[in-house]
Amino acid sequence: MSDIPKLSGALPLDLHNFRPCDVPSLVEEFVWTCTQEKRIFGEIIHGKGRGSMRTLVHSSLSGNPAVASFQLGSSTNQENWGMTTFQIQAIIKD
Repeated sequence: MSDIPKLSGALPLDLHNFRPCDVPSLVEEFVWTCTQEKRIFGEIIHGKGRGSMRTLVHSSLSGNPAVASFQLGSSTNQENWGMTTFQIQAIIKD
């Protein structure tokens, strides 16, 4: 796992050069980074292909308590089925 680069929430996470077995930890790290950088949304590019990477991304996002929702495509192009956009849970502080 030491060969996985540090991620920035500022850019979309592009999974084209990663192995499927790395996807869950990459998505988890990316979501965590987005929350640390106080981002509201994040984008993950998984490609169109056969859908296996998309399925892994959606599975990882659905199991992450920091993720409020996710959708296929982006806010500006919901027909882009090669990427997924997610929203971070609002953190309410008393």
